[in-house]
Amino acid sequence: MCVVIILSGYLPASSQVMDSTAQIIKRLSNPLVMDSGIAVKNKSEWFEDRHPELLNFFRNEVYGKVPEKPAAMSFELIESDSLVLNGVATRKQVDVLFEGGVVGQKMTILPYLPNKQSEVVPIFLGLNFNGNQTIIADKNILLTDAWVNNKSIGVVENKSMEDSRGTAASQWPLELILKNGFGVATIHAGDIAPDFKEGYKQEIQLNYPELQYKPDNFSTMGAWAWRLSRAMDYLETDAQIDAHKVILFGTSRLGKAALWAGATDDRFAMVVSNESGAGGAKLYHHTYNEDIAQISRVFPHGYSTNFQKYAGRDNQLPFDQHLMMSLIAPRPLLIASTTEAYVCDPYGEFLGALATSPVYEFLGEKPLPINAYPLENTPAYGRIGYYVRSGKHNILQYDWEQFFAFAKANLN
Repeated sequence: MCVVIILSGYLPASSQVMDSTAQIIKRLSNPLVMDSGIAVKNKSEWFEDRHPELLNFFRNEVYGKVPEKPAAMSFELIESDSLVLNGVATRKQVDVLFEGGVVGQKMTILPYLPNKQSEVVPIFLGLNFNGNQTIIADKNILLTDAWVNNKSIGVVENKSMEDSRGTAASQWPLELILKNGFGVATIHAGDIAPDFKEGYKQEIQLNYPELQYKPDNFSTMGAWAWRLSRAMDYLETDAQIDAHKVILFGTSRLGKAALWAGATDDRFAMVVSNESGAGGAKLYHHTYNEDIAQISRVFPHGYSTNFQKYAGRDNQLPFDQHLMMSLIAPRPLLIASTTEAYVCDPYGEFLGALATSPVYEFLGEKPLPINAYPLENTPAYGRIGYYVRSGKHNILQYDWEQFFAFAKANLN
């Protein structure tokens, strides 16, 4: 299937010479053609043949292998309060015990669920960068003792202090989320795998030495996605949550993790990628700003060792991120950009959405309803959606309003 893309609107503020859109599309691998060169003819061939082929490729070459679900894993409700936020919500803190007991590795899930609901509620699930205590200034939320970047507010020697509470609250408008009928749950990414080169020696990957020091090693991005699936294991047990309407979301690097988790686990009903850039929704073939060489240098722990061999080959890759995002189809997928997040390459993210769209159409779902880069703050929604917000790299109330609208349109 041929995708025709019309360049309109955004042009990066750069002196780089860009290839034409047609040239970019011509170099892309067709998601609906098998590695053998045979076209996928129907849904059965997609799910039985092409889908596993693509999944295996990205596990081997990009994100690395992951372990099986731990047999002894258990959940412990360590705190619950049904009268938070002036009585409109229930807050829970749940430990996921990976070895089944208090001794061993764990992560803490922080859900907020709306009260006065007659039925189970859909829920947004996303990682946070600096600890659960950052999403709201609440002294009852456990202060993370995991590694945190020293550049963050309220962090001393990679440890969170009391004044880190609520420092990311503007990105997590809890009352707005609850008012719209959704719950929200978060996990500190550092509880899973610290975001630095040697972080795998501290957390989850430490338990799986057999998956390290090899070309398809258990990467940080793989670990984040894998533990999002383990969070899903818990959400399926919570009687207040509609486990069939769990929406993955993430911003920046955590948006990359949300995409990969959604690609590998079809229990997630919907995925939102907010400004995920290279390694997320952006096409590498759109060679603007961040590329494989850069993310391999700055974030080498994020991907498998195999992935580094593609550095400098962005224009000639035998794959691109549209193939990974195709694994989410036919579930709803929303890709969001901002006009000033140049490093994320908003036009490259739009191309990623458009190049993924034919798979949605092939599977009988509404494709992206545009083929030209949209005006800012003008969302375009099919079963796959895209918008570009005016402003800087962030997550704002406007973004959340689009998440709600897209979810309500696609998760009836």
